[in-house]
Amino acid sequence: MPNQSPKTELETMVSEARRLVSSTYTLPTTPRFLISRTDNLGDVILTLPLCGLIKQIWPDAHIGFVGKPYTQPILEACRWVDQFWDRAQLVDGDQAWQAAQYDVAIFVFPDREVAKAVKQKGVKFRVGTSHRWWHWLTCNIRPNVGRKSSDLHEAQLNVALLGPFFSAPVVPSTKSLGLLFGLAPVAEALQSLPNKLPELQSHYVVLHPKSAGSAREWPLAEYAALARRYVADGLQVVVTGTEKDGTKMRTESTDLFDQTGVIDATGRLSLAELIALLAKADQVVACSTGPLHIASAMGVPVVGIYPPIRPMHPGRWAPIGPKARVLVADKSCEDCRKTQNCVCIQQIRVPQELLQLGQ
Repeated sequence: MPNQSPKTELETMVSEARRLVSSTYTLPTTPRFLISRTDNLGDVILTLPLCGLIKQIWPDAHIGFVGKPYTQPILEACRWVDQFWDRAQLVDGDQAWQAAQYDVAIFVFPDREVAKAVKQKGVKFRVGTSHRWWHWLTCNIRPNVGRKSSDLHEAQLNVALLGPFFSAPVVPSTKSLGLLFGLAPVAEALQSLPNKLPELQSHYVVLHPKSAGSAREWPLAEYAALARRYVADGLQVVVTGTEKDGTKMRTESTDLFDQTGVIDATGRLSLAELIALLAKADQVVACSTGPLHIASAMGVPVVGIYPPIRPMHPGRWAPIGPKARVLVADKSCEDCRKTQNCVCIQQIRVPQELLQLGQ
């Protein structure tokens, strides 16, 4: 669909998906789906388009989402998700979980204990990749979805688990899925943000240098140099991260935080307030982290900095919002696979045209 706008492409894809809904697994008029993704923030963000697609195909569907407690603010900010379930509620047999009713459970992230709890609950259709042995004991729908060597994006792989409910393959483009996040900051966080960051101005750029070890990181000196370029252009710079991230960055270098026009917001915001901050940013720069995907999902201009190493490369993990850009070394690299000291990512420089906001 090269000549279609992303919105038209999405509408065409949804129309075709509705036509292809299979009668093999009969669902009620108002089906109740349970989506389980019990790993990390960025992973949860890239699962939201699956929830959005379900709502497009089955508009009256109820969606419950099982996750780690710290991801709850993300799911509360997503208009597709009707109920959040803490993983412990399922595993421990919480009373509210015992009273809940679901027709379909999709284990996007293979979690043995959650799958066991859902089977014991008696959910009729339980979907999990055939590539996990425990799914042969706990799931009755096992699509052949393998991630390690796939050329699909993570968001597309998540949607692939819905495949058995269609009579032919439905593989949405990342452009289409990029319009299905349904994410927006909650009102309470927008109200509390000025109290947390009273020095915040109306125009600012967010830099999120750290990843808690989940991604290859761009050098802190490069973020400091980038901050100087933004400040020289009259923009305020906000550096985000956990309190631990802030301590680590100040230990590594003081160049970033010592600049006039740079706000150290590390450890000062809740996740809901971080979402609110990112939503209003003029631009966000980060490596492959949750905040990068949060901002991109809300249509904020982002620049993601990635290594070319599979499966960490942008083909699998790039932000897919409508204003996302990615920088990655144009080479095939295996030298940095066993070290966090990635030479390929260290050599990346942000071109000036990406800093010209509004493009």
